[in-house]
Formats: sequence, structure tokens, C-alpha cells
Amino acid sequence: MENLKEILAFCKGRFYFGEGSPDAKILFVGKEIGYGHEKDKHPDVSTITKKAKDKIDENLNNWNLHIEHGVGNYLKNMGNLFREKTNPTWISYQKILNEIEGREQKADKFDFLSYCFITEFSQIPLPNSGHKSNDKEFAKEKKQNINKRKELLEQSFFQKIPIVIMACGNYIKRSDIETIFGVKLKEGKKELSKGNWYSLYKGKTNKGEKKILIHTRQLSNGVSDKLLSEIAKKCE
Repeated sequence: MENLKEILAFCKGRFYFGEGSPDAKILFVGKEIGYGHEKDKHPDVSTITKKAKDKIDENLNNWNLHIEHGVGNYLKNMGNLFREKTNPTWISYQKILNEIEGREQKADKFDFLSYCFITEFSQIPLPNSGHKSNDKEFAKEKKQNINKRKELLEQSFFQKIPIVIMACGNYIKRSDIETIFGVKLKEGKKELSKGNWYSLYKGKTNKGEKKILIHTRQLSNGVSDKLLSEIAKKCE
């Protein structure tokens, strides 16, 4: 719990933390915070910036409540929410967990947040990754945001996790992966089908345990079950 309180204090007013188990053995890092289901699919920069701040504050406020009322209740509530509002990315994460654990893939079994932690490589919420890509000033701000998030992932809370799945595609490059997580490339990019690829890195956690890191595409729409299966096998 002290480790959790430390990372929350580090994030306060600066970083979106994430969701899942504080004792996770698997870390998923996606591209960016989801924008949500608002009707406005073409938000301007000021709207995006405000939403980013709101999401940071909301996430940290929720975690303080989780500590007060018990993380177990939080995980149970998140599981219920997932049943009501599934999304392709979380379904992919669940499938990977199921295969790592040797479970049957059941459509009504959503408990990956009890075993995993999920965060994002950008805390700028977007309706899609290419939104405002032609706006040079916004693109610069987005890049700065991604670079700033590296500082978060370098913290002890994340460095202790032995399985890391960087599902953020071109948001990160090999040199950054090796520097942030203290790993080395063992298997270069392997493309299973168009757009479905992964690379394998290995190293040690900050506790000296074996670390497996997979770098792959965003695990949302269009991801193949074969890719998810291959990722799980590399993590076993």
C-alpha cells in the first residue's frame, strides 16, 4: 500500500495513473486515454486539454477513494463496469491474460483488472490516435506529453512488474524501451499478418526478477487472435 501511495503522490496534478491491481504481474501500456462516448468526435485543442486535466484529477481522486474503501471493492466494481461497457482493447487484454493463465476464453469472464495494471503512453485523450495530426502545434504538444510520460513509467511501481506489454505502436522506439525498462531486444519485429506484429525484449525487474517485454501495435480494432495468442505464449 505504501508503494501505491508513493506513486499517487508522484502523479498528483501531473500524471494520469491508470487502472487495475496494485499487485499486478502484467502491465499493459496503450496509446492514449480514451476520449469517451461523447457525440463530439472532432474536439478542438482547448476541449482536449481540459478533458486531459479532468481525467487526471478524476483518476487520482478515484484511487484515493479506493484506498479508503478497499482496493478489492474497486476491482469488483470495475469488473461489473466492464461487463456493461466492453471495448475491443480491454477484450484483447482479457484474452491475453486468459491464455497466459491457461484458461478457456469465456465471453462473460472479465477479471483482468484483478491481475493486470493498465496505463497509457499519452495522457491526452483523443477520439482516435490521428486526431489533429495536421495541427503542428498540437502534434508538438502531444510529443512532449509522450516524452513526459516516460518519467512516470520509470517509477518503482511500474519497474517491479515482470510482464510488460507495450501496446502503443509507433509511440515508442527501441532505444526508449531499453532505457526506460532496462531490457534488451531479443527478437526483432515479427509480422504475423498485415498490421499484426510484435518484438520481444528481456531484462530484470527492479527486484531482480526476470522481465519479459512485448512491443506491439495498439490492441483495439483489427487485431488478430493469432497475435494475441503469440504475445501470451511469449509471456508464459
